[in-house]
Amino acid sequence: MRVEGKYIFWTTALYSILTGFAQAQVNDASVDVFVGVEHSDNLSRSSGLDPEGERDETVYTGGLEFGVNSQSRSYRLEATGNVERRQYDNGLFDDETIGRLIGNFDWILLEEQLYWNLSANHGQQIVDPFQAITPENREDVTTVSTGPTLVLPIGVRTFLNAGVSQTEASYDTRPLDNSRLQGNLSLERQIAPTRTVSVNVGGSQVEYDEDQLLPEIDLLNASFGFVAETARNEWSIELGWNYFERGGLDGDGFLLDLALRREITESASLSLSAGSQYSTNGDIFRLEQQFQSSTPSDAFFDRGALDIQGFGDVFRNDYASIGYSQSFGRTNIDLSGSWRGESYETITGLDREAITGRVSVSRELSQTMSASVFASLSNRDYDQVDRADDDSTFGLSFAARLGRKLRLSVTVRHLKRDSDTAEFDYDETRADLTLSYAVL
Repeated sequence: MRVEGKYIFWTTALYSILTGFAQAQVNDASVDVFVGVEHSDNLSRSSGLDPEGERDETVYTGGLEFGVNSQSRSYRLEATGNVERRQYDNGLFDDETIGRLIGNFDWILLEEQLYWNLSANHGQQIVDPFQAITPENREDVTTVSTGPTLVLPIGVRTFLNAGVSQTEASYDTRPLDNSRLQGNLSLERQIAPTRTVSVNVGGSQVEYDEDQLLPEIDLLNASFGFVAETARNEWSIELGWNYFERGGLDGDGFLLDLALRREITESASLSLSAGSQYSTNGDIFRLEQQFQSSTPSDAFFDRGALDIQGFGDVFRNDYASIGYSQSFGRTNIDLSGSWRGESYETITGLDREAITGRVSVSRELSQTMSASVFASLSNRDYDQVDRADDDSTFGLSFAARLGRKLRLSVTVRHLKRDSDTAEFDYDETRADLTLSYAVL
């Protein structure tokens, strides 16, 4: 059962914060309220083999979307998210309130030397990865992390960084609530005005509330890092080693974290990322949520829940992604692709590879109207189970400004799954109409 009170509290708090920061000295804040109606011919995503069959459903929606990027000498704040109330006209699912938040706040206690961080991630993820994403097969996940970071200068171009944080993770359905104590230490050397090298060590301890069911997890890592920033390029790399221990089982392996962003021209940009390390369910939730939110065309695609496994196990998380954006005057093209491999230490039936590709093309038809077409294809293949799913989304969206602050949008999507197991196949066509008003 979802706790509606927490959404009322966070909505009120966020609105107060955003309106307050909107009057700050350096900021970029927005709050949009919206109402809408959505119709689906198969919201439960039933296959032709389901005895209940496909059922139409109309959903009435309302809520707000927000974003802020604000800073001063005493703080830095970045946050984006939404809160949405969904009421099901035919009672196919229980009425619900869902939301999404990615937030980071740094309270600067001593300029360039000491700050206190508070970060939060909230959203929905799938419960049973072998079933389609529906309101009955997703759960709220919240992670909140806080702690200090100290930067000590050693000479003119050398710095010692030390940080400690405490993270609390809660799951609405499964018994995966946990606490993580994490510490890290790094020695950085600025070898040029735009280049920095570092030696890093860190560790974390994850304790689950259900400690009789889920053993404690210890993670250690050590790496060398390099960061370079220029006017048109940003890239960083960490290479090293990491280790885990869980309930008498341990292992070690290669560690990689690579990120690159290049401004090819004033109208084109390229981004690349790759990584390999031992992870837990909370790690992949934050990583996947931040990756999707950074994709320019993310709002076009089905965001019912993140396709994340975990189940309190340690797993090897290998991933790579690429993104390309190009603007041709009034036309924008966004392309992205990703690959992820997951190898679990004890629940090996969850081992899988997932490949996803996305494309969207948006065109400004006039000063007040725009249209977009978009598509995505993905494949999930389980190594130890005779199961592979091919998912596709194709859609068209139209938006019009009805005034300085009022906006109307209409979107139609067709979603389809072809699975090795026919009972999990589905076809769904969904259309939604949304009216939004810019408060800020």
